[in-house]
Amino acid sequence: MALFLTAWGVSQSLQQVVDANVNTGGYDMLISWSDEEQIRQIRSGDGVADSALVCRRQYVAVTPEDALDPEYWQACAAFRLQMGRTDGQETRYVDLYYVEDAALRRFLKDQGIDPEPYFDARNSTALVMGSRIVTYERSEQGSVRKTYQTPVFSETTGTLTLYQQSAPEEVQACLRKAHPEGDYIFWTNGAYQGNVVRTYYFGQPGDPQTPRVSLVIIPREGADGSWRYEYYLYDPETDTLSQEPAAVDEDPGIPLEIGLGQTVWELPLGVRQDSEAGVVSLVLPLSMAQESQPDLAIRVGDYQRVKAYLDGEELIYTDLLREQMQYKNLLTMVQVFSWDFLALMALVSMCNAFNTIATNIQLRRRDFGMLRSVGMEQRQLRKLVVYECLGYSLRALVIGVPLGTLAAYGIHCLGRTVGSAGFRFPLAPIGAAGVCVLIVALVSAAYGLGRLKREDPIQAIREE
Repeated sequence: MALFLTAWGVSQSLQQVVDANVNTGGYDMLISWSDEEQIRQIRSGDGVADSALVCRRQYVAVTPEDALDPEYWQACAAFRLQMGRTDGQETRYVDLYYVEDAALRRFLKDQGIDPEPYFDARNSTALVMGSRIVTYERSEQGSVRKTYQTPVFSETTGTLTLYQQSAPEEVQACLRKAHPEGDYIFWTNGAYQGNVVRTYYFGQPGDPQTPRVSLVIIPREGADGSWRYEYYLYDPETDTLSQEPAAVDEDPGIPLEIGLGQTVWELPLGVRQDSEAGVVSLVLPLSMAQESQPDLAIRVGDYQRVKAYLDGEELIYTDLLREQMQYKNLLTMVQVFSWDFLALMALVSMCNAFNTIATNIQLRRRDFGMLRSVGMEQRQLRKLVVYECLGYSLRALVIGVPLGTLAAYGIHCLGRTVGSAGFRFPLAPIGAAGVCVLIVALVSAAYGLGRLKREDPIQAIREE
């Protein structure tokens, strides 16, 4: 029993280690939008197993620190993904995916989730993707890879307000005026009194001499319901804002406030997660997208045929399947090795138990012969041997299950250096192993009794 559970632990850890290195994507290929006829031909092609139109929008959100799940916060801290925590608030990048309605409905039903709340246009409710963050932490042995799989938001968080990430021309002009010698390299987002503060860097962020410009984005709603974003210069050292906005975006789009639905761990078709950035991923129906030009996400049945067609049509596409094929092949090899190893260990364990019980019965031939010679019936002898075998099985479970579970957990802890999927108590393996132990014990008893039945008890006593 202990040997079997230890082998199971090795099998599960190997699969988790390989799976932690597979790129997380809910599709094989993402084809940039072309014309409707080409999209129709691709979707109806023999090599396409499934497809869905999908549109991705990028936002930024400011949330209170307690709105995030503690495990997610710990994972972000390990990866140094804090993005300007100020006054107990945290800024998060958000990928909002609009997935074709029919595909999203199928996914929700497969997950056992009622689709109707997610298709209510008056109360937008987004499906939340569970977070998968890969970190590289320093240890005495060097850099150690760890994978955190956690929910993003706490159970009390019901809504989220999203702001656009793009910098309008007015802001570009403000940046060129502040630093005419060059364009900004990139920006980072932070939080300031419930609003987004965006810092534009003109060099390396680690260098204290790097020129930078910080702007606080404050949304304003007009009397007619229109919105504009005012960008105020912000000085982090003195924690002050400029009196007048340095730039104004008159047409930024309305800040999007959406409800947060259930958290799922499988990715709908068309959704992809960046496992090393901790980006929040949300999903809405495509019918709720405004002015969308979706791409086509497909799962491939015949890779060569689909790739030949896309190359022949000179379409622009992202080929995730090619990137993942080597990982999938490696995972298949690991699974085959794991199950073969598990089967071998189970066979060795069963043979060992069978040999032990059968040999024990044969070594006691004289005892059984004496019992039979003084009048013990065959039925009574059979009960005696069966009860002894059940006792062996019970002792094997009582001793083997704790030892095997501890060994499996120890192997899991070693595997957490590259993947931290939660440890699953091996209920199914324990149940299967318990049934196998019982069957082996009974078969061994039947084999030994069969040999005893064919022997003369007096002859057995004399031979001893």
